[in-house]
Amino acid sequence: MSAGQIAKMKKRCASVLSGKGTYDRDLKELCRILARR
Repeated sequence: MSAGQIAKMKKRCASVLSGKGTYDRDLKELCRILARR
């Protein structure tokens, strides 16, 4: 992933990891990985 893609995903991951809505297990895992970066 490029730096721009990572930045976009980190913004999206804020809502994914907050638990609002139903998200795919793989998307949640990707967000957890990105949160550690």
